[in-house]
Amino acid sequence: MKAVYCHTSPDFLVKVGDYVERSEVLGQIGPLNVYGILNNPYKDKNGNPTNGSTTGCHLHFSIKIDGKACNPLDYVEIKE
Repeated sequence: MKAVYCHTSPDFLVKVGDYVERSEVLGQIGPLNVYGILNNPYKDKNGNPTNGSTTGCHLHFSIKIDGKACNPLDYVEIKE
């Protein structure tokens, strides 16, 4: 199982193996243009690589099992 956060700065505030708790900040909104990320499919209108947030600041969180995306709501508990 792998948790994936997209459209963030590539400089995460945590690293693999860190223990994190609810509401802990893991990363920050990335810059619009990012360079050096292999296989990045996102481009702005000028063809420059972006973090994918060309529609506005947002975060994608997904869970992948054996490389296949799954519905995160099947694996996380949302508390109001």
